[in-house]
Amino acid sequence: MPIINFGDIFNSYVDHGVIDKASIFALNGFSKNDLQGDGYDMVGNRSEFHLYEKEYISNYCGNAVYLNFKHYFFAEQSVGNGFDVGGVRSGVRLVTLLRRYLRYKNLDRISDAPIELYFSEDKRNGAAIINDAVVIQFKQKGARGGYIVLTLESDIDRSGKFSLLSTRSIRSMMTRLELNVGGMKYRRKCKARAFERLMNFCSS
Repeated sequence: MPIINFGDIFNSYVDHGVIDKASIFALNGFSKNDLQGDGYDMVGNRSEFHLYEKEYISNYCGNAVYLNFKHYFFAEQSVGNGFDVGGVRSGVRLVTLLRRYLRYKNLDRISDAPIELYFSEDKRNGAAIINDAVVIQFKQKGARGGYIVLTLESDIDRSGKFSLLSTRSIRSMMTRLELNVGGMKYRRKCKARAFERLMNFCSS
């Protein structure tokens, strides 16, 4: 099994909205036979929308990070893929991941990036939409912790049946925060420590 680097996977996923190189996971391809042969579990109805999933351990900033890789199908047609993300210790911190993304794109500030931030009413849960297509969902860890990443999903849909599913879901459930205005206004009255830390990063 090759060493899987979460940072490299994240960069590729954000750039393309999908993981196309099956060799990253030591697979010959993403066909159902390839996935079944490598021990993936099938979830759902084979004749409708379903997925194959398998857990991997990747390296991120010197720590082990669990990745539950999911490849989606509609009947026999490949749709796309995504991840559940978890950490042995602290998980993947949102601010750290966004900081690495800015370096990767040679950007100075979060406001220079094609990123939209959305939050639940209490600011304990949220999502970042990148390039109007890739969704990072996150939540506050504990009462005083920062935001940690939960999932990576994308609007990329090769079946043509689930257009804009990921971004539409977030935009219907959460409220967008305008970084240039809303952050400073809400930070003063928000009790979520993670939100305050994120706003400090966004304004730096």
